[in-house]
Amino acid sequence: MNMRSANFYIIASLLSATAYAEDLEIVTWNLGSEDNCRVKTDLEHAVYSQYAREINADVYVLQQVSSIQSLDRIFSGLHYDFIVSKPNTNTRCNSIKGSPARLAFAIKKGIKYRYTKQEDLIKTTLTKTLQYGITLDLPQIDLKMLNIELPKGCFQGSLTQKNRDCRKMRTQLPLLKNWLNRYPDNQKLLVLGEFNRWMEQASDMTVEYLGTELYHATGDLSPCHNRNKGLLDHILLSPAATATLALPGAHFYQLSDVTFPIKTPKRCPIGITLASAGH
Repeated sequence: MNMRSANFYIIASLLSATAYAEDLEIVTWNLGSEDNCRVKTDLEHAVYSQYAREINADVYVLQQVSSIQSLDRIFSGLHYDFIVSKPNTNTRCNSIKGSPARLAFAIKKGIKYRYTKQEDLIKTTLTKTLQYGITLDLPQIDLKMLNIELPKGCFQGSLTQKNRDCRKMRTQLPLLKNWLNRYPDNQKLLVLGEFNRWMEQASDMTVEYLGTELYHATGDLSPCHNRNKGLLDHILLSPAATATLALPGAHFYQLSDVTFPIKTPKRCPIGITLASAGH
């Protein structure tokens, strides 16, 4: 790895595979907690690790990753490659322990993938170090994924509100729209992650702004816990990607048997199922 690519810690190389024999499960998963910079306890890591084992997704699209070491513990004993962004140094940390959050992908070994840094979504005018989106290609099904984390605080209502958080959102959404518009209509595009907007509300116009042809796969989901006011993690698909869905919409994952004396994470993993290349 040369110095220019040192901003990213990449564990992996391209793996050879012939074709996907089964449907492909892609899961967006926010690993954050009330304090995203706090180091997770052993019990918390055990809960997240149980999630990973039960879900057994082909690709995890991860937000609020506290450290590479934390990922190693969550996926301990499982066979995944990791692509992990540099730290988001603009994260608001309430703890002196831990480190600012990162974005990441976890790709099951045997799945061919490609990472191209030049296709990432970066905003340098707000801060030179804040990473808003990283990309991953699955070339065998011609799918391009964008893992995003948009600014917090402008959860609902008009984007024209004058508060600082909505001003940031107004700056970021055009970047996301421009990224979507880079590619031809027949490109399979998938945008997943922490939108920080309650987009399932009928009055929200975020999806319409980004593109009326986009399919909001999480639009019919309600929060997986009563303690959540709305859904902040979402999945959007281009028409070409929507045509590959093996199952309609998106679905939550919740632990089948919680035996740990702590609360389960309040942000549930959300998955979609794409038909295999042979379908």
